[in-house]
Amino acid sequence: MQDYNLNELNELGSQIRRDIVRMVHAQNSGHPGGSLGCVEYFIALYKVVMNHNSQFNMDGKNEDLFFLSNGHISPVFYSILARTGSYPFSNNLAKCLG
Repeated sequence: MQDYNLNELNELGSQIRRDIVRMVHAQNSGHPGGSLGCVEYFIALYKVVMNHNSQFNMDGKNEDLFFLSNGHISPVFYSILARTGSYPFSNNLAKCLG
């Protein structure tokens, strides 16, 4: 388990919520409620519980992997991946997130 600072986790939660709203607004489509309601779960998984490699490889050796099957909450997933260094801020994502 990683060390964490509660203030940093709260700030990350605020940033992820902004990301979600920006992504949904930029696409003029989506369901922000589900993603907004899952922010703390994803922060807990990616910053406290899971042992994961931000350099993502699919072998999964000595790390935890998470697979999302609910596409309606993909904004929270993209944001946590980007904010933890597991997903690059591509041009499209950067446009949405400002």
